[in-house]
Amino acid sequence: MNSKDLEYIFSTVKFQSKTEYPRTINIGTRGIQLKYLRNSQFNYEARVDENNKKFIDILRKDKSKILTISQNVYPTNSKSGIRLGMDKVKTEQHLENRGIRTPFSKTYHQTEIDKAYKETFELVRDNVVVKPSNASLGKGVVVDVSKEEFYNAWSYASQAKGKGREILVQEYIPGFEARATVIQGRLHSIVLRIPPYIVGDGRSTLSQLIDLKNKERKKHSHLSKAPIEKSERIKSYLRSNKLDLDDIPEYGEYVLLVSVSNFSLGGELMDITDLVSEKIKETILKALAAMPGLYTAGLDIMMKSFEDEEPVVLEINSYPAINLATYPTYGKLENPFKTYIESVVAMDQFINPPKDPYDIKNNEEYIRDMLKFMKLRNEIDYQRKDI
Repeated sequence: MNSKDLEYIFSTVKFQSKTEYPRTINIGTRGIQLKYLRNSQFNYEARVDENNKKFIDILRKDKSKILTISQNVYPTNSKSGIRLGMDKVKTEQHLENRGIRTPFSKTYHQTEIDKAYKETFELVRDNVVVKPSNASLGKGVVVDVSKEEFYNAWSYASQAKGKGREILVQEYIPGFEARATVIQGRLHSIVLRIPPYIVGDGRSTLSQLIDLKNKERKKHSHLSKAPIEKSERIKSYLRSNKLDLDDIPEYGEYVLLVSVSNFSLGGELMDITDLVSEKIKETILKALAAMPGLYTAGLDIMMKSFEDEEPVVLEINSYPAINLATYPTYGKLENPFKTYIESVVAMDQFINPPKDPYDIKNNEEYIRDMLKFMKLRNEIDYQRKDI
């Protein structure tokens, strides 16, 4: 994302104010899950085993078990699909073979920096993304990396790689990133991930504008937990754009402070589900349907506009961070875990009709969407290019 993307987004989307949440909200996945279940009609049992692993059993009215949700796994997803999604390069190849656009990527051992440099700019030629192969929450990710910046970006990614030893080099795709959450074959939401930014007032320096924005963020419960830090990362990004913290932006000028879309760095989340084209929504569902045995996932996608005819799928996560969709900074609040439980129970009651069923408001819609998704998967398998 760049500053022009920001201007496009905020000139197109007319949210009047940030969405307010209670200061006591729990933004952890398990907390969101249990809060919903406690206030729902569904029987369940939350338990912890002797190894401190946490589970949630979803039960029928007669207390028989439908399924068990464990940490980091939705049981309706297959093991083969989960394993494939964990390998970013294989996922990209798999999707490309099924007609879905992805960026070119390759992984290297952290010691193979010279080889990576040579191969990357022979194949890609343009700027790239450098990140740990196991990157999460934007840690160690450097985007729009030029030849001149490659070695520094590699060093930064290597320092943040955690337990892994591999670095992923990926084709840089211009535009802005969103997280699409698909629940049991049903598109639940598309949330735009906006990096930290400020808007100039014609008087204040960038440093002062960051202070003012952090003061405003303190008024909002979950935003207050992620202030914008005047870090070396932000200073470095500003320098790369010939800016520094003492510069005074013009009135109404959008200035991006870092290019990585990360809420924890002081970013924001915007629900754009009702704003994007049907083409983008179709691409999202087609991409997940192409993954064997995956029904619930988070898909990271890049688009140049809300009407983009060729959105690019960056990554597929089989255990999506549901807080992104549950608590957007701008837009509607809608719990994806509610959709997951209702869909699972609706399908269970469709396959195994009980004497005393749960009354689910959108029961027929859940069943219809799942059957449509399964049909789409069969069509993709039939048409795939690697037969």
